[in-house]
Amino acid sequence: MDWSKPTSQLIGVFSKWEEKHTHLFKECIEKTGQVAIMLKMTKHDLENPYDYNDRIMQIAEILTQEGFIAQEDYTILTVPNIEYIEVYNE
Repeated sequence: MDWSKPTSQLIGVFSKWEEKHTHLFKECIEKTGQVAIMLKMTKHDLENPYDYNDRIMQIAEILTQEGFIAQEDYTILTVPNIEYIEVYNE
């Protein structure tokens, strides 16, 4: 990864990396040539059945099968799971 070059950012929980994620990843690669996958930290529960390491391995395995190279075409970064909270001033 060359951080001085434009970089697409994919942000999500990616509890299961699906074909739609791969398609979006490929669109990002076409536009900027490299992607930072920003993996949100979440609780391991029924809604998110895979822990952080499982999700990283799943993403890397699929992208490797697609011919992409970690740390060259993409990197996976940890980010907090920031949620939108609506605040009303009354």
